Amino acid sequence: MNDSQADTVDRGDELPDEFPPSDQPPPLDVLLIDASALNRSCFSAGIDHDGSIRLVACAAIDQIPPAAFARGMPDIVILRLIAEEIAEADVADRLQRLDELFPGAAIILIIPTAEPRHILTALQHEILGLTTDQLSMASTIEVMRLVHAGMVVYPPMLFESLRTVGTADENMGAGSVRSGINKLTKRQYEVLRLLAGGMPNKAIAQELGISDSTVKVHIRAIMERLGLVNRTQAAARFLRSQF
Repeated sequence: MNDSQADTVDRGDELPDEFPPSDQPPPLDVLLIDASALNRSCFSAGIDHDGSIRLVACAAIDQIPPAAFARGMPDIVILRLIAEEIAEADVADRLQRLDELFPGAAIILIIPTAEPRHILTALQHEILGLTTDQLSMASTIEVMRLVHAGMVVYPPMLFESLRTVGTADENMGAGSVRSGINKLTKRQYEVLRLLAGGMPNKAIAQELGISDSTVKVHIRAIMERLGLVNRTQAAARFLRSQF
């Protein structure tokens, strides 16, 4: 199976368009966006064992099939990203695209590992569910149910890195954290905001209309002024300053 191909899960012959009166609610319609055909097959097999979830389609983000809209907007859209995609693509752009394609649908982001910049990006795009691919299928299904019910689900392990890199900030206090950010110039703040959103230097340069070398100069100045050593700490500091 080619990874770029869409895997349509059409159960139209098995399930009527209208469900008879029942104490059980109709299943949730779920669309999975995943570039890996193997991952899509495994996810589909896991969902088949749960009658409360109906997988309407599985596809790569650029191969979303018409079946995804056959029953109207899906209740849940799951975007699963592998490490290579996160390194090469703009996560924020993908979330924005899904929000435009599926307005009103609850979006769940599944990523390989927890990083503050991804938490920040998810929060900025009002993503209701964020987890890692280490979660079991049963737990993932439970996340779907909670998100559909209007809950915001961010497992504690995703914030471990924030607690680790934020120890110094906790000692400083929230006011001091914001004070440190406020000492940045307007341009440095813009660079920090985009860096915290996961943008690479080249994308930051394009966004602000400056050169790559100028971006590097600003980042060095930010690190020195805030007493940071890497981009993860910078993302954590920016996120903490927002609360």
